[in-house]
Amino acid sequence: PCDDGVHTLKAVGLVPADLPVLPSPTNWPMFVEMVREVAEGKHDAKTLVVDTITGIEALCYEPTLARHFHGSKERFGEYGKGVMAMADEWKSARVALDAVRSRGMAVILLAHTITKNLKNPEGDNYDRYMPDMTPRLWGIISRWADCILFATIDVAGKRDGAANKATWSSRVLRTGDWPAAECKNRWGLPRDVSMGESGKEAWSNFVSAIIEAEKGVKNAS
Repeated sequence: PCDDGVHTLKAVGLVPADLPVLPSPTNWPMFVEMVREVAEGKHDAKTLVVDTITGIEALCYEPTLARHFHGSKERFGEYGKGVMAMADEWKSARVALDAVRSRGMAVILLAHTITKNLKNPEGDNYDRYMPDMTPRLWGIISRWADCILFATIDVAGKRDGAANKATWSSRVLRTGDWPAAECKNRWGLPRDVSMGESGKEAWSNFVSAIIEAEKGVKNAS
């Protein structure tokens, strides 16, 4: 259930060929143990990337079903009990990820998205990008994360006769204050960070934005 697209990116040169990639976990205990090994093992890695938490959530389903509901999908679906039990299972992963952060490493969790209609109590309802996973589990992750970022493309409209045509603009990383998706950051980043023309440039710009935000906090104090 985990994505292996990084191997394709390596093959075409978009990702360094020597980038360390762990085997895709095939079950939930394997995933948790792998994260623990990253937290406790001997290595000089600075960042752990999980691609994707959408797939990892699927790994959590089977042990939850077996342990809490004796394999009964009917009992799992009763009154949201299954989702609540999965949230309890996620605690072990969160503890392991906290151990990785305590080591001084960055933790990046990637997620696929879907669009959902958001009920707006102050006006018209509208569609919003949301992570493609159970809302309760996403709530746990969103509260835990320092940043929720959304990679997108700013599209400019161009008038062509009677029709409007979309034209390529720029790749940006949204960091907050955007109704189309849930974004936030606890570091005082600008709302948009340019992703440039490559992953390397995007990462460089993101790190530079963090450094500048830290300088602003120090100057303000």
